[in-house]
Amino acid sequence: MRPIITVLLATACFATTALGQTPPASSCTDVATDSTNPLLREIDARYAKLADAMRARDVDALFALYTSDYRVVMAGGEVWSRERSLEYQRNAMARVRETHHISNTILHLVVCGDRATATVLQQWYRTQMMGDTPRRVETNAVQDEVWTRTPGGWKRGDIREIHNGASFVDGKRVDIRRPYDPNAPPYDPYARRP
Repeated sequence: MRPIITVLLATACFATTALGQTPPASSCTDVATDSTNPLLREIDARYAKLADAMRARDVDALFALYTSDYRVVMAGGEVWSRERSLEYQRNAMARVRETHHISNTILHLVVCGDRATATVLQQWYRTQMMGDTPRRVETNAVQDEVWTRTPGGWKRGDIREIHNGASFVDGKRVDIRRPYDPNAPPYDPYARRP
């Protein structure tokens, strides 16, 4: 499908140029390769505010950075509403005792007017309660996050295209799609399953 679209776009650009017309300018800009771009800096500063709120376990400050129509499209395609997602985050933050590292590294950023899509590497390393036991938990994911420019600054909107990376509990790799079992062997994503 993508090659067909590319051919159609190239043909359209060639045809308009051949007829003496200028092809329409794209209203989107890829700014991820320019670390001096002010839009990249503005959104990166919002990620810093998200990290500060998470370190402080301040859910009010965290949720203030979200749009009113915020939602999450889970890896399997299930859509979580703002209310469901915020409740999940509130419960998760209540179990956290300390955040050791939190970052959202912008890998790619495309800005289209007042909307921007950031592909980020999210890393969160923390001590959290799992049952009655504090455990060191490390999670990593690459995901797309849509940001909207508002009068109060950029706000985080939809999260989608979530690709979970390696996750560890007390140094042992785990499969986060399954309930945690402290007695399970380390997760091996390449092991053959019966």
